[in-house]
Amino acid sequence: MYCRNCGNKLNEGSNFCGSCGTAVNNSNQSVAPIPNVAPSQPVKSSKAPLIVAIVIFVIIVISFAAVFGIIVIATVLEEIDNYPLDNIGEQITTKKLINNDVSLEYSTEWIEFPEEDNVKIIQKATQTIKLGYSTSDYYYTTDKAAEEIKTELTEKGAIVLEDFQSTIINGLTWKKLVCELNSNKYLFLVYSNKYDIYVFSYQATNSESYSANITEVEKIYKTLKLDTSKQKQAEKNAKAKLIGEWDWGISGYFVIENDKIYVYKDSSKSPDNVFYGTYTADDKIATYGTGYAEGMYVVMTVEKYYIDGKEIDIKNDKIDFAFAPNNDGTYTIKNMSTYNSNIATKVK
Repeated sequence: MYCRNCGNKLNEGSNFCGSCGTAVNNSNQSVAPIPNVAPSQPVKSSKAPLIVAIVIFVIIVISFAAVFGIIVIATVLEEIDNYPLDNIGEQITTKKLINNDVSLEYSTEWIEFPEEDNVKIIQKATQTIKLGYSTSDYYYTTDKAAEEIKTELTEKGAIVLEDFQSTIINGLTWKKLVCELNSNKYLFLVYSNKYDIYVFSYQATNSESYSANITEVEKIYKTLKLDTSKQKQAEKNAKAKLIGEWDWGISGYFVIENDKIYVYKDSSKSPDNVFYGTYTADDKIATYGTGYAEGMYVVMTVEKYYIDGKEIDIKNDKIDFAFAPNNDGTYTIKNMSTYNSNIATKVK
């Protein structure tokens, strides 16, 4: 017999459980035995339906977003197709005209025409702007180039209204001239960087058109820029080959430094017979009318000239030389001013 409360086995005839003290029913009905096992856990409800519902919801959301995204992207692409290019970023209102190493910026209202004889052309109504470039056969200063252009214009019958004056544009000194020719009014800007000549010209069909538009044209020509990087590199290349001493035979003896050049009568390097000064150089003499395919071109600005110990007046302060290589390692040095030419050897 067992206690109905705690399941403890009772002694025969006991009125109370010796373990928990519960009164014992001693009637003829027996107490049902209680198995000694742990109480069963409550059954948990399944989450599977909830998870399925969530997955279905996520799929619906993603599908909707994908369809909506495709619609949005298609709409944006259509808008871009129909959107003016000028309005992307900042509005494009200017173009650049480049001729050799010089450039300028101009309004999109102007129309560019095909190049003619190294001259770039833009036009608007009755106005024309030209940007010309020329490689000189020998040294040209800006003043010299300007005077030659003025001479050519006056020979054609041009009336000079404003003679050449210096004007600084982006750090370079150009020469400016205003004239009238065949009822057209012109403005010329001229610049030379030792070897090359650049000319900007503006033409209006009459004085009224010129006066009405000169402010705009001035804004255009004030954007003139010259890229000197190629010229600087060419000079560096030439000087790397030139610096040293050259025996020019009966024509003289060169001592060339990084910034100075000395031309002596002979290898004695006597100061009694020498002329010297600064110089610039280039490594592409073929373009300068020298008659040589390669070599170095030197333009010398003479500072002092001595003959037999006496300083003399300098009649030509600019002298240019061509250094052309020969197959045997020697060079032919040609004075491009006097055309005196002799074989030279670099001795140091």
